[in-house]
Amino acid sequence: MFAAVAFPTAVPEALDYAVPPSLIPLAHPGARVRAPLRGRPRVGVIVAVREESEVPPERILPVAEILDEAPLVPPFLIELMRFVADYYLAPIGVVVRSALPAPLLRQPPALVVPDQRAYELLPGLDEEDRDLVQRVLRARRITVARLLSEGRS
Repeated sequence: MFAAVAFPTAVPEALDYAVPPSLIPLAHPGARVRAPLRGRPRVGVIVAVREESEVPPERILPVAEILDEAPLVPPFLIELMRFVADYYLAPIGVVVRSALPAPLLRQPPALVVPDQRAYELLPGLDEEDRDLVQRVLRARRITVARLLSEGRS
């Protein structure tokens, strides 16, 4: 499965990205994604989902993450953005940047979210690492920046 992703840049058209099997249930038009663009991760919006791509497979990169459990942008707004891009001969990304609030198109902070594996690793850790993992477990979700700013204590 492939997702056509529009980034809030002057890229002329939406770019095709491979959707990893684990992310297929979340890949819907209107969902925000994190995907590599020009060598760094960027936030874009899925504007279409396809079974096949015209781009050669060796040139298609995978979506790194789908940021929304449900599509954030409703279908009528995606259609309106496509219409505006076609009518004004504007890059779809420029239209996306104009249509959506800027905070939605920024990189969300990196989060640490523990899973069952954290509990399994806990008994085998040294005291300092155990304290760090326990802080993450207590918080349930914590940004990497906060973990770094608090230091190991």
